[in-house]
Amino acid sequence: MKSCVSILCVVLLALLAFSCNNKVYFSNDMRVELENKRIELMKLQYYIDKDVILSREISSVDAKVTSGSVVFQNGKYFQNILLRRFTKGVCTAVYQKRIDIAFEQGDNKNIIFSIPKLNNTNNIYILANEGAFGNNSNFITYDGKQYQLSFKGNSPKLMINGRVVENRKNDDRIMKGLKVS
Repeated sequence: MKSCVSILCVVLLALLAFSCNNKVYFSNDMRVELENKRIELMKLQYYIDKDVILSREISSVDAKVTSGSVVFQNGKYFQNILLRRFTKGVCTAVYQKRIDIAFEQGDNKNIIFSIPKLNNTNNIYILANEGAFGNNSNFITYDGKQYQLSFKGNSPKLMINGRVVENRKNDDRIMKGLKVS
C-alpha cells in the first residue's frame, strides 16, 4: 500500500512539474509574428533551455571573485559562472538577426542569441559563440572577459513563455461578401 501511495505521489508531482512549464522555443517565425502584432520583444520574459557553465582561467592574484565560484584544478584557478536551465532573462537589444539577453544586472553582461548560419528549418535562436573549441565548448565575451562555454548536447536555445503566443490578439475578420443589386 505504501508503495502505491509513493508511486501516485511521484506521478502527481511529475504531472504538476510538466504542467507548469509553458515555455516554447523562440524562433525567427515567432519573432516576425510577434513584431507584426506589435508585441515588443524588449517586454517579453526569456529563458535558456539548458544549463551552461561560463569558465575562464584566472591568476592566483585574481582569485577573489565577486560573482561565480573559483575552482583550483590542475594547478590553475578557474572562475565558473553557472547559468541554470530556465533562468529568467530580459532583452537588452534587438538587431536584425540576433537579440541580446541579460540574465543578471550589470554592464556588458549580455549573452547574444542568433539564428544559426547553417540551414536551420526551425530558425530557433541559439546561444551565439565567437569560435568553436571542441564539440560542445565555445567562447563568448561576458562582462568584458572571455569565457569558455560548457553544456551538454546541442547549442543552448532561447525560450519564451508560451502564454504570450497563446494569448496574442488577432485582427482577424471575415469578409461579408457583396450581393449583386
